[in-house]
Amino acid sequence: MTIKNKTKQEKDLFSANAFVPKLVIAVFIPVIFFTVVALLPTGDEFVIFYTLGLILVCTVLYLIPFASNVFYLKQNPEKSLKGFILSDLFFVMLPACFSSVLVACGFYLFGKGGDSNNLFAIVLCVIFAVTPPLAWCFYWVSKKLSKFEKRLRKTEQLLIDSQSEERE
Repeated sequence: MTIKNKTKQEKDLFSANAFVPKLVIAVFIPVIFFTVVALLPTGDEFVIFYTLGLILVCTVLYLIPFASNVFYLKQNPEKSLKGFILSDLFFVMLPACFSSVLVACGFYLFGKGGDSNNLFAIVLCVIFAVTPPLAWCFYWVSKKLSKFEKRLRKTEQLLIDSQSEERE
């Protein structure tokens, strides 16, 4: 059994302090969505446009944890993707889907919205389930591009060094 020495940055990335913001974002996006949808006027003819705009805003907010991981991977391309995928699965995707369904059921039973909440919950769950695999593809591409850039810089430096040696 080997024990890996974890750097301070890696410990910070996979600590509870790193998972809490992801979890909060994932849980509160559906809560905010259904609360705002419940406050929309039902007789307004533009309510569908407001709802579509709100879905777009929720999708952009949902991308925040994935974007932070992409930026981290660009700086540290040697890190394994397995930890990122598991943390996204357990601390972003599943809580968001469960929160969406539970909040829709709560608003259906005790609040306002009726059958449209079921449709909105399905739409949000589809968005929440499709986004992580796409983000994981971006993780992989970002990791490969970062490694390629490092090799390119190394090769460029070797060429510069060899040219300066030839001049001397």
